[in-house]
Amino acid sequence: MLGVSLSCKITNINHNLLSFLDECKSMLELKQLHAVVISFGLSQDNPFISKILCFSALPNLGDINYSYRVFSQLSSPAIFSWNTIIRGYSNSKNQIKSNPYPFFSRCCAWGCTRLSYIPISCEGISAPFKPGNWLWRNMVMAQKVFESMLEKDVRSWSSLLDGYVKAGEYREAMAVFEKMQAVGPKANEVTTVSVSCACAHLGALEKGRMIHKYIVDNGWPLTLVLQTSLVDMYAKCGAIEEALLIFHCVSKSQTDVLIWNAVIGGLATHGLVEESLKLFKEMQIVGICPDEVTYLCLLAAYGHGGIVKRRSMVFFESLSKCGMSA
Repeated sequence: MLGVSLSCKITNINHNLLSFLDECKSMLELKQLHAVVISFGLSQDNPFISKILCFSALPNLGDINYSYRVFSQLSSPAIFSWNTIIRGYSNSKNQIKSNPYPFFSRCCAWGCTRLSYIPISCEGISAPFKPGNWLWRNMVMAQKVFESMLEKDVRSWSSLLDGYVKAGEYREAMAVFEKMQAVGPKANEVTTVSVSCACAHLGALEKGRMIHKYIVDNGWPLTLVLQTSLVDMYAKCGAIEEALLIFHCVSKSQTDVLIWNAVIGGLATHGLVEESLKLFKEMQIVGICPDEVTYLCLLAAYGHGGIVKRRSMVFFESLSKCGMSA
């Protein structure tokens, strides 16, 4: 009877704890409940961890860094946990520091080992993430999985291509695109954005122009994402006039900080200091708030123009207004 009574009490405690997690309203409450979960030895118990991960991965109320720390302590994460952390990073507002791709890559690797498709040691999966080696290793696995697929649609081709771009293997990405053109489905917007990025890093201007022509020939609407990728590609390939031509065709009310950074950075790189500073002022007039990348572009412009001392006070005042510090 004592055993039955104790079992009922534990069941009630667990039920109440789950209810409290459902009603959680802040990260402070979540951390307090998480401490209770740990004290009861439930830190690996899926129902509790799932709720903790779900709340902490929320874009507004949660804390994605906390979510990842919880996730990292799981000895055998369920697919739901992988999906939650990937979605959390995807929805994070800080896109510079928050990139879901490494976690998606690890998820793919985990899935491959569970399905016995690709031999990989468990030690490799649980080892600390090292951007270069780990990302490349996962691209080797991704390529093998891709080759094993009986049907390859535009999403699978684009995912592989984008993976190579994010791994810094731009020539491999271009090779995938060329093969896709020869034997695969028709490219879509995601594909062309990734290829434009590869062209930008390779300085492959003619191939970049071909991508631009491909977009025009197919009658695609020039979305802001496409326009930004083309501006960035032309600027990094040295065709600043073509970059400016695309940029000035965009309605300023429809722009965001990314396309301004691309054109300001392009101008700065080519030593067009006054032009980049003029656009920086215009950017603020139209209501676009600069970010860290904008100021890095400005620093590059100051360096090229030899006007660091003369402009430094203006630079730091602008940083302060945007709530940043050097």
